[in-house]
Amino acid sequence: MKLEHQILKYLEEILGKTPELVPLARERVRGLPYFLVNSYQFFDCTLFGCRLVLVQPKNRKADATPAEYAQQVVRLQDHFKVPVALLLSRVEAYQRNRLVQMGVPFIVPNRQLFLPQLMIDLQEHFPRAAFRQAKQLSTPAQLVFLYHLLAENVGEFSLRELAHRTGYSATTLTKVQEELESFGLCEIRRVGRSKFLHFKLSGKKLWKAALPILRSPVRRIEPVRDIAPRLLVMKAGLSALAEKTHINSDQVPTYAIKESTFKKSLMNGEVVVAQDRDEATAIVELWAYDPKFVSNQNIDVLSLFLSLKDDPDERVQGELKKLLEDQSW
Repeated sequence: MKLEHQILKYLEEILGKTPELVPLARERVRGLPYFLVNSYQFFDCTLFGCRLVLVQPKNRKADATPAEYAQQVVRLQDHFKVPVALLLSRVEAYQRNRLVQMGVPFIVPNRQLFLPQLMIDLQEHFPRAAFRQAKQLSTPAQLVFLYHLLAENVGEFSLRELAHRTGYSATTLTKVQEELESFGLCEIRRVGRSKFLHFKLSGKKLWKAALPILRSPVRRIEPVRDIAPRLLVMKAGLSALAEKTHINSDQVPTYAIKESTFKKSLMNGEVVVAQDRDEATAIVELWAYDPKFVSNQNIDVLSLFLSLKDDPDERVQGELKKLLEDQSW
C-alpha cells in the first residue's frame, strides 16, 4: 500500500472521516531551493481545523538526520506560511525521540502523529516520550559521549569501571546512562550484574545524531591582565583553531580553564582580571568541564567545534567544517 493511502487510512481512524491530500500546484513551490523541490512531494491538507502542508520524502531510503529534517521543515514553513509536517513510512526509535525533542512535526501511519503547533501528540505502540525537560545533554553525559567518540569505546567498560575512568561517582554514571537512553543515543546491555552502555550509532553518524543536544563548553569569557603560567596550558578559541587550520589567530591568545579552577585561582591571587580587553594579556574561556578531560595536550577537536559553532565569522565556520571533514572517526 502506498504511503499516501496508509496516511489517509490512519487519519481516517483518528478523525472519523477521510481528509484530502491535494498535491500542491507548481506555483506554490516556485521559489523553493531545487534540492527541496527534488526531495519531497507536497500536499495540502486540513487537520483538526488547521491547514497544513504535508511533505513526503521521495526517496524513502534517504539518510536525512533529525537535525536536517528540522532545518528543512523550518525553511518550508517560512515559504508556505503554514505548519509543515513530514510524512514518514517508518522511523527508528532514536530518530523519533530526536524529532519530538526538536519539535519537528511528523506523521508515521499506525505509529504516531506529532503536531506540536496544534498541541497534538497521538501515539500507538510506543511509550510516551514527548517534551522532555532537558533539551541538551548535561556536562557529565556530554563528557562521556565525547570520551567515547575520541578516546575509548565506553561500551567495553561496565558502568562501575567507567566511573573509575572518568572520576564520576556511580550515582552520576547512572544518571548519565538514563540521560543517554532518554535521548535515544544508547541502550543498556547487561552481563551478569554489570551494566554496559551500547551506542546505537558510531563515528560520524553518532556525532550528527547528537549534535543538536550538545552544548558549548564555554560558560563565560574573561580578559586577564596577569595569570599564573601553570594555568595557560590549553589553547582555545581562535588560538586553538589557528594551530589546526589556516585561519589567523587573534593577537591576544585564548586559553581554556575549568570554571571552578579559575574561581579558586582568582581567590588565591593567581589571576588578575583586566578591566577591558585592551589591557588583557590573555583571554580565558571558563569551561563547564576540564578541557584536559579527553586530551592532556590540546583541546579536543569536538569540544573546540562546539565552542565556536555559533561564531558568525564565515571563515571560522569554513575552517570548522574542514576540521570535521578531516576528523578520523
